[in-house]
Amino acid sequence: MPSEESEAQRLKQKFGAGTAQTRVFDEWDEGGRQSLLSKIHLEDGEHPILGHWKESSNWLLTTTRRVIWTNPDKQSYELRNENIKKVGPSSGPEGWPWQDPSSPRDTLVFVNGNPDIKGHCGLYSPWLHFIDYSGTRYEAFLETGKILTRVRNSIWQLSGGWQRSLEDVQKPDIKSGGPTGSDAYRAGRLEFTFEKYPENRKKTHLFSAFDSDVQRFLKSRVHLNVEEQPVLAFYEDASTWYLATSRGIVWPSSSGVHYIRYQEIDKMGWSDGPEGPRECEHKKVIPGNGESFCKICRSNSPWFFVASSNGQRHEIAIEAGSASHIWDSFRLMCNLERIHPRTFE
Repeated sequence: MPSEESEAQRLKQKFGAGTAQTRVFDEWDEGGRQSLLSKIHLEDGEHPILGHWKESSNWLLTTTRRVIWTNPDKQSYELRNENIKKVGPSSGPEGWPWQDPSSPRDTLVFVNGNPDIKGHCGLYSPWLHFIDYSGTRYEAFLETGKILTRVRNSIWQLSGGWQRSLEDVQKPDIKSGGPTGSDAYRAGRLEFTFEKYPENRKKTHLFSAFDSDVQRFLKSRVHLNVEEQPVLAFYEDASTWYLATSRGIVWPSSSGVHYIRYQEIDKMGWSDGPEGPRECEHKKVIPGNGESFCKICRSNSPWFFVASSNGQRHEIAIEAGSASHIWDSFRLMCNLERIHPRTFE
């Protein structure tokens, strides 16, 4: 088992270069390090990793054992790493003026406080949230941009998030309905992951929630393996739909009905659609890496792409705004194929 010191060094190296306000502890000058250490008492063998500092009333320090911080309201908090169940970007606490009250929590916020422009909180909110095993939620005020994601990833690893994810995938669930690795098990895991999201979906549901006519239609468009189970689907009309099963994804296009197995998927994600980047109203406000279809509009695009290991890319029509939870659901299924390789077809 690696020592605390070696684990601290590994995470510092992985974090890489920081910003003026957020960086690994060793990159702060002597005055900065002393300012951070003056706020806490390190335990024997405890090593500091990341430091964030705006002023004496707004700072954060992560160590091999804890996350300690103070928000601008001068409220101070401390969480042991092993007590952190979840950490992620936040749309901000109640009363934060950039929070978009019409969006589900921890999704969209007002960009630069402008209510006419919305962006994902992971890029446009300075808040990070924690949830401990009692269900208590905490907010830490940091800075906006990709640095927030890197801080989140470092804390997630310190809290054992990677190990918990593997255990969650490997551990049978009461909804699995079958032995580990079976189609029933995979279907249960996909259903469980899909149902975790609170967003209002009007046309994307578990397969069992559709009426019998839609179920018969979807089943008639694909030849399912004897043990393969349909799990979730999007249905708009006879030409715009997809079906996710315990083994793969089925969808139509102008050239016919397509099927890709999870084990064949190499990449996937948000898409501008089969015709490529399009003009959008935010072009002059938030350019997206030289593309004319910005990140805000892309997140609400009715398209999702999957690319196979041979480089072939496919565009799948989805319900606009559902790409995030669809990505998480399909990623789980791809991971299951690696963790529980099939011994039969």
